[in-house]
Amino acid sequence: MTATVKNAQLDKPSKLIRPQITFLLALATSLAPGTAPPQFDYKLMDTPAASSGNDILTDPLAVHPPAYYEPRVKDGGANGTILPTQVRLAEVIEMLHGASLVHDDIIDEADTRRGKPAVHKAFGIRVAVVYGDYVFFRSVTAMDRLRSSEYTEMISVFFKDMCDGEMIHLSNVPAESVGSGKTQFTFDELYDFYLKKTYTKAGTLFNHCCRLTAMLGGCTPAVVELATQIGYNLGIAFQFVDDLVDFTHTEEQASKPVQVDIADGFATAPVLFAWQEHSELGDMIVRRFSEPGDVERAMHLVYNSQGIAKTFAALDGYIAKTVDGLSQLPDSLPRNALIAIVKSFARMARGDNWHV
Repeated sequence: MTATVKNAQLDKPSKLIRPQITFLLALATSLAPGTAPPQFDYKLMDTPAASSGNDILTDPLAVHPPAYYEPRVKDGGANGTILPTQVRLAEVIEMLHGASLVHDDIIDEADTRRGKPAVHKAFGIRVAVVYGDYVFFRSVTAMDRLRSSEYTEMISVFFKDMCDGEMIHLSNVPAESVGSGKTQFTFDELYDFYLKKTYTKAGTLFNHCCRLTAMLGGCTPAVVELATQIGYNLGIAFQFVDDLVDFTHTEEQASKPVQVDIADGFATAPVLFAWQEHSELGDMIVRRFSEPGDVERAMHLVYNSQGIAKTFAALDGYIAKTVDGLSQLPDSLPRNALIAIVKSFARMARGDNWHV
């Protein structure tokens, strides 16, 4: 059954943006001064740490040719090197993302994903929950094979952030305000809370992905911190795009249902910025658009405000911060390709196909 679900999910292609970023950042940071790849027997990545009589990672897809365990050198080293451990990280990150989508679709009660039935619709909720858990488990085991408690701990922190994100995502107001009777909030209070949700929902994966890429490559502490900041800004920008897509795309362009955030009770950046012009949105946000007519009225107010334009301006700010961070790395083809990808985010938000 696991293989059947896996094949069905793999039949829904994504842009593989996270592996692309991992590989390009690996190449770009490998050229940074002071980078010294750690000594590691890469075949250990597919060797159990302890014999249990059953290798939990045994899988036809895990049978790799010898070249898999060799560094990928680009243009004789002129444009960097990707280490096998960084390839494994890219695999794990995509596994984590795919598993999170399975669970997200259950929580959001989504019927489709990338134009095809969501896993829980095709196989049932019980199978979808267990399958998502299974992939999470496999990804942690794969990272543990890198023989570093620090790497495994970072993946655990990502899990914790993601779970926190799902919990706080269910509210439009800070957790400490729930049940307090407080119904009046400032824009800054709810916007700061939105950014916190954004980080835990999307930013944390990019943040940990970029940090781990630099760490696995043997970069200096300064470059590791630079990569971490790049990942943070990139993750926030990515979620801004996803929130804009809900207002700027058709379902065909997005490969998922659109105009659903408000209907599900969520106030994203376009709504919050529109609230600065239309005060009546404040009460709707707090009550999660739960009264008759709230959703339709809120959508009307967003489209008749500067909410979307201001969100694009905020997106442009995070894109600029990401590009600034990348520009501190040595000039190279992979660095410039990363900059081009980041700059394309604004274009994607304005109407290009967007399925992640």
